[in-house]
Amino acid sequence: MATIGILAGVMFALALVLLSVFFISKSQRADYLSSWAFLAFEILLIPVIVEIHRRYVDQTALTWLATATGLAAMVVLIVSGALVLAGRVTFARVGAIQGGAFAVFTVWIAATSWFVLAFGGLPAGLAWLGFAAIVVTLGAIAWMMRDQALVRGERPPTSFEMAMGVVPFVALAAWLIWLGASL
Repeated sequence: MATIGILAGVMFALALVLLSVFFISKSQRADYLSSWAFLAFEILLIPVIVEIHRRYVDQTALTWLATATGLAAMVVLIVSGALVLAGRVTFARVGAIQGGAFAVFTVWIAATSWFVLAFGGLPAGLAWLGFAAIVVTLGAIAWMMRDQALVRGERPPTSFEMAMGVVPFVALAAWLIWLGASL
């Protein structure tokens, strides 16, 4: 399971790097590859979500809610991302939905972090990094969601907006890789 978890985190980090390359260079190839890397991350994360469920389900019934939340977010991200890759819809059409699904995914991160602190089994530092990553990620998402043109992909993020997004996404990538390595 560790290999799958680490690979999920690496794919997330790769997707972010490729997305940054796209915003900087306007390379459609980087955008396309970023979409594939995000899709791989989302698919690989499903067994990680199930593993966290397996580890904590005997500790609290809230595990069911956290698992359903995480899986639902991944399904929305997978389906919407696959539709964009297949050319069936544009990113502009699903950008807000994907942003919302990603915000919902942070609920799973919060629940997982809470399970770690409450019941052990994984490093406590992982939980604290998860909470910190969520706070800065949701802050960045809220900031970006104020501009509908940005959400719909009608304009690229400014240099300031890209810089603002680096810290939360690096924190999330680190959390995902650490989680994977800890499984």
